[in-house]
Amino acid sequence: MQNLEEKKATLIILSIIIVIVTIITIPVAIISKKAEDKNNFPNYNEIDITEKKLENENTYATIKDQLENDYYFKKILLLKDYDYEKYSGINIEDMLWNFIYAYEIKNTKYFTYYSKNNGVFCLSKKNILEAFKELYNVNIENELNLLPGYFDYVYESGSNYCFLFNKVSQENDNEVKVSVERLAMIGEVVTTDVYVYEFYTTNTDEEISYMNSLDNYIKNDNYEEAKNIVNNNLAGSVTHKQLQLKINNNGKFFKYQILSSKILDY
Repeated sequence: MQNLEEKKATLIILSIIIVIVTIITIPVAIISKKAEDKNNFPNYNEIDITEKKLENENTYATIKDQLENDYYFKKILLLKDYDYEKYSGINIEDMLWNFIYAYEIKNTKYFTYYSKNNGVFCLSKKNILEAFKELYNVNIENELNLLPGYFDYVYESGSNYCFLFNKVSQENDNEVKVSVERLAMIGEVVTTDVYVYEFYTTNTDEEISYMNSLDNYIKNDNYEEAKNIVNNNLAGSVTHKQLQLKINNNGKFFKYQILSSKILDY
């Protein structure tokens, strides 16, 4: 009888210890993950999107504003027509270009080699497959050996592939801004219609004035005036498109996963 009571007491003590350790460990892990995210994704701000929040006028407006000002969201907007369900590898060059453009090069944790001066970062084949899956929700294993054919953007180095991010940035160093016209969510999939504004600026006083006006038009959902100022005063382009995506708040390589990108009009 005494042994049974001793065992019960021991189990109670162990249970209490486990609870205490759990209470301590989980917050520490969460804080550590957030610190790692801030280090690897310095412009990262967690965006919490749910169906319920999009049904509320106030939280809808907050999420819309967060997306319009999110650095990593803007980085995925230049992909042309794409649908992961119809993926065949035919648009792998566009996917490759956008992969390099969207990658946060300060996230050096997974690089096998990195040179800021040479504009190069390298990844193992395993991490490339994982990163493409995280960004596009497809397996590019069959296209992996084709990547070095796009030698302007990538070359093979031993068992790794090296990506020329300076080449991509030279091809497009435009300012990118976005108006979120519509947001909806089913399950984990967010569908959004957006206006993407692209233009080159040298930040003259006149350009800054026009950009401030553009920001004001975006804030007030004035899509027509925003389009006019980009086309007529900033010599840029405007693309109206629809995207389906998932939020990768715990992503290793990217904070968004693109499921589809469809151009509606220019």
